[in-house]
Amino acid sequence: MNIRKENFSSKKLREEVNQAFKRFDMQEGKDLIALYFKDPIHRNNFYLSDFAKAIEKALPNSIANKKMILLIFDQDMGGSVGIALRRETSLQNNLICMDELELEEGDWIDIGAPLYSGQAFPVTVKSLVFNKKKNSSCL
Repeated sequence: MNIRKENFSSKKLREEVNQAFKRFDMQEGKDLIALYFKDPIHRNNFYLSDFAKAIEKALPNSIANKKMILLIFDQDMGGSVGIALRRETSLQNNLICMDELELEEGDWIDIGAPLYSGQAFPVTVKSLVFNKKKNSSCL
């Protein structure tokens, strides 16, 4: 998602989430997707609270339908965001926040069974590679 601390707003987050569902021809509240954020917010409570509330507003049908909400971050902030979401929103269950993963739009992830009392999950990232320009040739 193109949400960074420099351009964050609740409206911008909702727009980006809606666009992500449209790009993949999916419906919010019906289909399960993971939302990936690169450096989206500052780590102080003000921004975490705003971010949590914006997530709740961006995914109302998913929350109402008790769909799994999967948020992934490139930085070590999954635990903080998860705590803020549970503290600041109605989202109390069906939430996984993962961090320190490097993904690209369209990557598929497999999440294994939880380890360490649900505090860690093994993850496999599957990227589809379409070679636009082949720099070498096979003989």
